[in-house]
Amino acid sequence: MDRMVLVFIIVMLLGCSNSRSVPKSNGASIDTEVQKKLGNRFESIESPTKKYTLYYQKRDPQDHMNREFRFLVLENASKKWVHEGSFVQGYIKWTSESELEFTVKSKNINTEPSITKVNVAAINKNL
Repeated sequence: MDRMVLVFIIVMLLGCSNSRSVPKSNGASIDTEVQKKLGNRFESIESPTKKYTLYYQKRDPQDHMNREFRFLVLENASKKWVHEGSFVQGYIKWTSESELEFTVKSKNINTEPSITKVNVAAINKNL
């Protein structure tokens, strides 16, 4: 009986020593990365099937119309950043599962901002 208990304890100790904690890629670590790139005030929107998440700097109504706001796109399954960019006061939104539409500042100061579309699946670069 004592040998069985001893064998059981040894097996348990060996089993525990081989197990490793898996690094967490939870929401807290993602939020920390987003804060480093966008600051403390940001919002997020998932794509229609939740394959991607768009993170963008939160905008205040009193902000100047031409101020640029930064954004990031995360591929949820791989936890990889696939796109980053900026847009001007106006909007940024998902138009399909992998396509974003947003306003960008024109290079000509006297011209209104233009609308741009980006397919984040086609870019698929790891930032």
